[in-house]
Amino acid sequence: MAHDPSSSHRPGRVRRAALVLAAVVALGACSHNRQVPTDYGDTTERNFTEGCEEALADRDGAGEALSADDATAVCRCSYDAISDEQDGIPFEEFKEDYEALEEEPGPLPADIREMIDSCRGEAGLS
Repeated sequence: MAHDPSSSHRPGRVRRAALVLAAVVALGACSHNRQVPTDYGDTTERNFTEGCEEALADRDGAGEALSADDATAVCRCSYDAISDEQDGIPFEEFKEDYEALEEEPGPLPADIREMIDSCRGEAGLS
């Protein structure tokens, strides 16, 4: 049976993706103004991209960290995909996913993980 090299990196990618969401939740919760986003606006975008970039550029033992430029590219692409009005994730569902992971950390929902993985692929980082 042939070894799939991508399978050895999947746990690291899943863990890193979970860290992305956890970092975004933490950034939103630690906001000085305690602004709780109600839609895909500036606050949500800032919280997501800052948390995502930090998580993807962090060398946490779960695989190779991305460069700051690569992390920025993947995170902006991911936010654009998630917040897309036609093909993205409805904001209320996105918010519910965050709240659930804030209460009990775990893997990212499959749809978010797929969008992040797709953006990694587009950036040549699969």
